[in-house]
Amino acid sequence: MDQNYGLYKSIYRENLEKLSAVRQKQRKRITVSDLPLLVFGGYDYITKTVLANAFERAFSVQRNLSCWNKCGAVPLTRLPLRSKDVRHQLTVDGSPETQEAQRLKEIQARNTFHCNFLTTNGFMGDALKKAAPRMRKKPPAVTVPQTQERTLAIKNAKAAGQMFFATGGQHLNSDEFFQAREYAVRLDEAKKIKEVKENRLLLIELEKKARDVLRQQGPLTHDTYKTYNKPVIKLLCKWKRVKIVVDKKKELFDLCLSNPEPPAPEPWTEEEESELQEMLKPDMPLKQTHLGVTAKQMAVATANNLEHVDKETNRKLLQSLATFERNQHDSS
Repeated sequence: MDQNYGLYKSIYRENLEKLSAVRQKQRKRITVSDLPLLVFGGYDYITKTVLANAFERAFSVQRNLSCWNKCGAVPLTRLPLRSKDVRHQLTVDGSPETQEAQRLKEIQARNTFHCNFLTTNGFMGDALKKAAPRMRKKPPAVTVPQTQERTLAIKNAKAAGQMFFATGGQHLNSDEFFQAREYAVRLDEAKKIKEVKENRLLLIELEKKARDVLRQQGPLTHDTYKTYNKPVIKLLCKWKRVKIVVDKKKELFDLCLSNPEPPAPEPWTEEEESELQEMLKPDMPLKQTHLGVTAKQMAVATANNLEHVDKETNRKLLQSLATFERNQHDSS
C-alpha cells in the first residue's frame, strides 16, 4: 500500500500548493472544509481553480492491481523473492538459488580476493572479510511436538518471534497451546499455595523453638524475666503471632504477656504436597485444561437434551460414541 500512498501524497501536495497559491492572491485562507477538495479534487468556486482527484488516481482498480502485482499478492507469485530489498542468502553448501543470492556470492568472492591481497602485502586483510548469509542447517525449533519442552517453550513465549522459535515455524498444535495456557494458570495458583506452605512451615518451626525454650527455661513470668534475654522474648512474641513494633526488652516482655498462646499450627499434609507437585507438572492431561472442561460441559448439555435432538443428529451421536469406545478398546 506504500506504493498507493506515495502517489496519493504527491497529488495531494500538488493540490495543496496550487490551492494555497491562488487563495493567497485573493487573500483567502484554506480551512478544514477544503479537505474533501484537496483529496477528491474538483472545482474551487472561490478561485475558479480545478484540482486533480488524488484518491481516484492513487487507489483506482488498475493502480491497486499494479501495486499488488509488484508485491506478488494478486496474482499470488514469488516475485518479491527476487527483489534486492528482501534479505537473500546462500544455501548450506554455498550455492545461490536466486539472482540476488548470486550477486551476494560474487560480492563475497571479490571481498575474499581483495582481503587476501591485503594479507599478502602485510596488512590485516582478514579483519575486513565478510561471508554472505547462508541458510540454517537445521530448523530454528528448539523443541519437538508433543513434548514437555514444547509446552514450556510455548508458555514462555511472549511475542510472535518467540512462538516461531519455539515451534520452528511448524503448525501450532491446539492441545499444546491449551496445555501451555493452563500450565501458566496453574503456576500462578501454585505460587499462592507455596506461600501458604512456607507460612505453615514457618509457624511449625516457631512452635518447636518456642516450646523448646519454655521447656528449658520455664514459663515467661515476672519471676523468670531476668533469665530471658531480648532475642528469646522476641521469638516468643513471633510465636504468639504478635506484630512487633517495639524493641526494648521490657516492652517486648509486656507485649508477650498480654497475648495468649496461639493454637497449634496446621500441619502441611502429604495430600497437599502431592497436589502442589501435580500443579507444577507441565504435561497435565488435556481434560484438565479449559478445552477439556468446555468439552465436558458440552457433553453434559447434550446428554441432558437428547430428547430435543432430531433422529439424524441422534444417530450421528451414537455412531461417534461407538467409534470412540472401539478406539478405546483397541488402544487398551
